[in-house]
Amino acid sequence: MRARSRNGTRSVGAVAALALLAGACAPDAPDDAGADDDDGDVVADAEDPDDADDDTEEPDEVDDAEETAEAAGDDEIVVVTAEDPPTLEAPYGYSATTGVVLRNIQEPLVGRDRESGEFVGLLATDWEAVDDTTWRFELREGIDFHDGSPFNAEAAAHALNISWSEDFVDGPLLGFKGPDFEAVAVDEYTLDVELESPDPILPNRLWMSPIFSQEHFEQEGEDAWREEPIGTGPYEFVSWDRGQSIEIELNDDWWGHDDPEAAGGEATIERATYLIRGDQQSRVAAVQAGEAHLAERLPADQCLNDLGDACLDAPNIDIAHIRIDTMNPLLSDIRIREAMAVAIDREAIGDELLPGPPARMLVPDGATGYNEDIPIFDFDPDRARELVEEAEADGAPVDQTINLRVEREKFPGINEVAQAIQAMWQDVGLTVDFEVVDSALFLEELIDPPRPIDEDRGWVVLHQHSNRLADFHGTATSWYQCEAPISTWCDEEFDALTDEAGGLTGDERHELLAEAAMVAHEDIPFIPVVEMGLFHGVSDDLDWETRADTNVYLKDMSL
Repeated sequence: MRARSRNGTRSVGAVAALALLAGACAPDAPDDAGADDDDGDVVADAEDPDDADDDTEEPDEVDDAEETAEAAGDDEIVVVTAEDPPTLEAPYGYSATTGVVLRNIQEPLVGRDRESGEFVGLLATDWEAVDDTTWRFELREGIDFHDGSPFNAEAAAHALNISWSEDFVDGPLLGFKGPDFEAVAVDEYTLDVELESPDPILPNRLWMSPIFSQEHFEQEGEDAWREEPIGTGPYEFVSWDRGQSIEIELNDDWWGHDDPEAAGGEATIERATYLIRGDQQSRVAAVQAGEAHLAERLPADQCLNDLGDACLDAPNIDIAHIRIDTMNPLLSDIRIREAMAVAIDREAIGDELLPGPPARMLVPDGATGYNEDIPIFDFDPDRARELVEEAEADGAPVDQTINLRVEREKFPGINEVAQAIQAMWQDVGLTVDFEVVDSALFLEELIDPPRPIDEDRGWVVLHQHSNRLADFHGTATSWYQCEAPISTWCDEEFDALTDEAGGLTGDERHELLAEAAMVAHEDIPFIPVVEMGLFHGVSDDLDWETRADTNVYLKDMSL
């Protein structure tokens, strides 16, 4: 059974009404051409490249897709993707661009449940913290890599030590690293990871790190490691024509054929061809014409409007939100921050501009610390006006300009969303300036601006946040805490709760983080807006159950 759009048919009239509202109140801004890399999330959120939006037609690319589809058999699929991976080395397996291929070839020790996102065993069957600085993993036995070499604790230790080492890797995966560690084989199928200091969520981190063949790395070298991946997964690497296509085929000896439940899926597709097509319209056209089975990660409006029922709306982990300069004379008033929160019509934005449901927190449901008791701010412009009037009567400088800022091309539709929010705030009595900022300046001012921040700056930033570790602690330490690089807020109770939670696991960790999340909600340093959807074009003959972790696995598909 395939998931369809949460939002149904989009209302052209409602979209136009929001656009007119924004246009009537907002100054002209540079066009938003699409989305760029989500790389502004520091430690908790090193991210993967998103699609670049380009409407230039490239008919030759569609012809290539048609030829590939015609050549495919009944058990073969064609996937069109926006970007050629920069590499196929394991440390990039966490990213959408590389992972769409690599996660089918190589597997991590720890997997995630397709529906709940819960961390479960994959190449490891069990794990535990044997002391404060040692995690022990019991490994699955009787598995071989695609080159015939055995998967065991020595191979797993080698892969982890390479993948998380600055000596071999200069990439965003290291942004997810906690304390330094060394992986050590205890015996053939027992692995210890020895840390410099405690790390209660080490298994979460290792989910992002696929295991590769030690023999292949040592015999063939680093170039082959980066270009011809060898793993234990359901599919084997066949070829990579850079900038054009990647081919993989079913591994008949995959251990998961005998135990699909433990493997998290049943691989039945015999072969997959990934066509690299940067032009969005050609990717949509390939699905429309039946020349491709899947066009992954399309812009929401293009997918929903052009593909209709062939547009699959999948779960995502990206949260669109607003960060507030709480040290500013106007924005330091909690009544103004609450007014800004309740003046936003999240339903309209989520239905018409940035498809997705209203957001409760900066992390999605399922993350450790997600607090279901936190209310989503109701749209109440009358209440917002009352709050602004109360603050003004008490001397708050409500005539001060609030500076709403967005990073150029951060995600599709960001300008339109910002202009709509600007109009909503101005409608309740606030003065708001809107500006698109080039990435270099934006990141300089967002991630680690000179301290102390100028009180008169008055920045309010529309941004997105992704937490791939599914744990609010990483978000807290990079976005909320007093000394966090992105924080413009300070609360000692919040810091104490999250610091204490950082050394805990299980229910104790969850409860403390959820309590801290409520503290933050009540003081409103951030305003969650919507959970951003993830959109794919899918042909009628592809049956695909999408995943809570957003990964694209062939083992979840059938024809």
